[in-house]
Amino acid sequence: MSALRTVTRTASRKSTLYNAVRAYSTKESTLKERFAELLPEKQAQVKELKAKYGKTVIGEVLLEQAYGGMRGIKGLVWEGSVLDPLEGIRFRGRTIPDIQKELPKAEGGEQPLPEALFWLLLTGEVPTAAQTKAFSEELAARSKLPKHVEEIIDRSPATLHPMAQFSIAVTALESESQFAKAYAAGVNKKEYWKYTYEDSIELLAKLPVIAARIYRNVFKDGKIAAVDTSLDYSANFANMLGYGSNPEFLELMRLYLSIHSDHEGGNVSAHTTHLVGSALSSPFLSLAAGLNGLAGPLHGRANQEVLEWLKAMQSELKGDISKENIEKYLWNTLNSGRVVPGYGHAVLRKTDPRYTAQREFALKHMPDYDLFKLVSNIYEVAPKVLTEHGKTKNPWPNVDSHSGVLLQYYGFTEESFYTVLFGVSRAFGVLPQLIIDRGLGMPIERPKSFSTEKYKQLVETSNYNSDTQTPSQMSLNPQQQTSLASLLASAASQQAQQNPAGQNLQAASLVGNPNMQSPSQIYNHMASNLAASGASAGNYTALSTSNSSTGSSTYQSLLLSSPQTSVASLYSTQRARFMSSKGFDFEDDMEFCPEIVHTGKSKFNPYTSQTFSPNTSPEAAAHAQTSPLSPGTQGVQSLYSRFAQATPGTPSGSSPRPSTPRTKKVLEIVNPHTGMKISQGNVSAVK
Repeated sequence: MSALRTVTRTASRKSTLYNAVRAYSTKESTLKERFAELLPEKQAQVKELKAKYGKTVIGEVLLEQAYGGMRGIKGLVWEGSVLDPLEGIRFRGRTIPDIQKELPKAEGGEQPLPEALFWLLLTGEVPTAAQTKAFSEELAARSKLPKHVEEIIDRSPATLHPMAQFSIAVTALESESQFAKAYAAGVNKKEYWKYTYEDSIELLAKLPVIAARIYRNVFKDGKIAAVDTSLDYSANFANMLGYGSNPEFLELMRLYLSIHSDHEGGNVSAHTTHLVGSALSSPFLSLAAGLNGLAGPLHGRANQEVLEWLKAMQSELKGDISKENIEKYLWNTLNSGRVVPGYGHAVLRKTDPRYTAQREFALKHMPDYDLFKLVSNIYEVAPKVLTEHGKTKNPWPNVDSHSGVLLQYYGFTEESFYTVLFGVSRAFGVLPQLIIDRGLGMPIERPKSFSTEKYKQLVETSNYNSDTQTPSQMSLNPQQQTSLASLLASAASQQAQQNPAGQNLQAASLVGNPNMQSPSQIYNHMASNLAASGASAGNYTALSTSNSSTGSSTYQSLLLSSPQTSVASLYSTQRARFMSSKGFDFEDDMEFCPEIVHTGKSKFNPYTSQTFSPNTSPEAAAHAQTSPLSPGTQGVQSLYSRFAQATPGTPSGSSPRPSTPRTKKVLEIVNPHTGMKISQGNVSAVK
């Protein structure tokens, strides 16, 4: 306890010092005070969300995603920013133009102050000018490096890459970690966020000093200007680098640090920082890990590669940067098997708003710069060429296409240092999330992995691929199609007794129609007819398909609607599916079919609302579909049984059953647009 009291007193003394600075400047809340005020509400919100929707399906995973960098898989919580493929990045709901307009700026400046963005990302609120100034002063006051860190930087050889030096220096700051000391002293986990906050602010304050010291040692004379507490974060950084006398460069640094700060949580540097932090490593160790990821050529080195490519083009074209010559050069690049650097993005499907912000800066401050003219001409040609080439999903420029050009214009030409600038900026995005993670008590990250052989066994032997197929990917054979059409027509006739408009659905329009090859296509066709007539939907269920190669049947069902569901809800493609697996023990199946719940004393199938004794076999628990449906769902069960009778290979008069006893099935009803799961006994709740 004495060690914990020592750590607490140290944190308290620092807080008192910075509160004194803040009190001199403003009587408004400090960032730490404001976050402490907001945290209980956020904790309650997350607790309620998990309690209410914790078992809700939020997405499906395809095998190709497991082998494709996990792109598109929803599995991370990141509060600061969300990236829309068509709209671009939003910081706490605000676009880049929004933050340029709303966030506090330096006197006479036009670009947002990155310390104000840090406040926004942590709290979701825009700070006042006074709060921003006080925070800038606090960061300046915390910026002094420990002696051993200075010595480590100074002793690093100039041949060691600046990013390697940067990561080493940040790691060496672990000696200053209040979080590590508090954890070792046994601090209550509810207090973790406070020490994470202190470490994060200490780290953020020291990053520009570390970066500038590396830059001055490797590329200049080793002398570095002192921190000026009257300057904002970017101005101090630029001044230490040696560019503080140029007000345009100060504005560029404010823009650069802001727009490179955060880009969701799935990129390598952000995810790595979050992942390492989830093990309760300190912010110093966590960010150092993220910086090592950022150093990779596929992540943070991209703007350097763009510059190299631009200069090579400029040299080959000998100053003639006409659009015709640029187009030829682009085709030569592509036809030689290379890519056009600075174009495309893993998520975005439009011009990166960060590119646009930099372009607008260049149009104002350097419209006649030769490299900017080249970049502008490429922008007018490359999307067309890349589209014609046909191998990119996004033919538009990203942030790296422009950032290096701006730095070059102001004489900042040391390209190997550009990733260090990126690293300083990225800290503004990942450190707020670390604080939030500890405030919310986020657990250690531990996804499930399989070997290739296990995946192969899974998808080939168990028919598990039927669970990952969407309805539009599953085709019906002619006999199934005819049976389904007959059922739908019958259902429509029944519906017509309540609403004559339902007669607009004709079985003949479905049978043999080449556009009606899957349950979802038939579903949409029926929905269109019902919508056109103004009718509400009836009870419809479509089933497919069998797998003769394994001797077992896999059924995929499409729950269209219940009588209480509107046509609008009908369009949201609710579906029910039977998940089958064969050849795995029950514990393996629990990885994929957690619906059969072990309570210790019993097993519970939530989709039939049945409880089984511990001695009940997993197969019996999973297969049981015998509990009576609620009155509002009898139509669904009736259609289900009738279609089962009409489907080849299904025992007459019974619900579909697998021919192999070890095959397990669990009914799962999901609305992919709301992510809600419902039980078979509550079909009307699907909307």
